[in-house]
This record gives sequence, C-alpha cells and structure tokens, in this order.
Amino acid sequence: MAFDASGESPEPSARPPEEPRGSKLRAHIGWWLGAVSAAVGILAFFLTRCEGQGPSFDAWKAQADAVCEKEGPNAGTHIWNASDAVDELNAADTWTEELLEKTSTELTDAGVAMRRIVGSWRALERPDGRGEDIDKLLQAGTAVSGAYYDSADGVYAGEPTEEQNANRVEAARNLAVQIGDLGLKECEYWFGKPEDISASPAEAPPGSLQ
Repeated sequence: MAFDASGESPEPSARPPEEPRGSKLRAHIGWWLGAVSAAVGILAFFLTRCEGQGPSFDAWKAQADAVCEKEGPNAGTHIWNASDAVDELNAADTWTEELLEKTSTELTDAGVAMRRIVGSWRALERPDGRGEDIDKLLQAGTAVSGAYYDSADGVYAGEPTEEQNANRVEAARNLAVQIGDLGLKECEYWFGKPEDISASPAEAPPGSLQ
C-alpha cells in the first residue's frame, strides 16, 4: 500500500456513481430522434424550395408576350425589310453585288432580331409544367433565326435556293403554331397565325414571317 509524506495512507479517490443503463438508452434514442428530425427538416426545406416556386403559367405568358411587345416592332421592321429585299432581288434582271449584299444584310438582321427574342424568352423563369411546350417554342424560334441566316449565306454567295426560301417559310409557320398553342396573343400579332404565313405582304399581320 502506498503512503503519503506523512506516512498515512491516502483516502481512496471517490468514483462517480455509474449512470443507469436506462438513462444511457434514452440518451441514445434521443440523439437518433434528433438527427432524424433534423434530416427530415432539411429534406422538407429543399422540397419546399424546389416545388411550386416558379411563376404561374399565366404569369409566364404575360412575360413572354411582353417580350414580343417590346421587341416586335424592331423584329417586324427587319422582317419586312428582308421580305422587300428578297422581292427586289427576285424581280431584278441582274444580281449586282450591291443588291446581293443588301439582301444578305437584311436577312441577317432579321435572323439577329429573332434570336434576340428567343434569348429573352429563354431567360424567363419557367412555370411549373408546360416545359415541353416552351421548349418547342424556343426551338421553333431558333429554327426561324437559323433559316434567315441560311438564306443570307445563300444570297451572299450569289446562290440563293428555293429550298432556303421554303425552309424559311416552314420555320415561320411552325413558330406560329407554337405561339398559338401557348396562347401568346401579342406574339401572334407580330408573327401571325399559321394560315397567315403564306399570305401576301399586303394582307399579312405587321410582322408575319414569310
């Protein structure tokens, strides 16, 4: 037995009372319940953030139509200028370099204007649902822009084709279909209904693509 400096044996150190097993079990159960509750709370938070946070479809329509209201006059001007330039080219006996360049530039400007509208549509926050229909609208608008670029390239090279013209008309008609399906009235005013696309310029709406 060990002695201290005084020669007396020290008192044995006091041991803390052992915690009852039931208390330990309750502590473990409480910890797990707390962890599960926290996980459920986090999951509920993210589900709440992910669901129902987009605008309503009517709100999206209003914003999409607002894009056409803002950009329609500019796009309509370029589309009409392109149409007039193509008509002038078709009526010319000789394709001068100046006439080809002018027509190509007008077609390109129309394609740029259309791409700008598609970009503005794409930037809008999407509503819950109708995503597939909105994708079709964006694809149709992109196709119209691409058709104008293709026509511009053909004219610039001095080799415009009927296929390029037909593709431009078909792309415009498809865009009108998608606009009608989504009920975009302001956009319909500028880009026409499907049956308007083949109408003569005098009968077509202000910006009908043709």
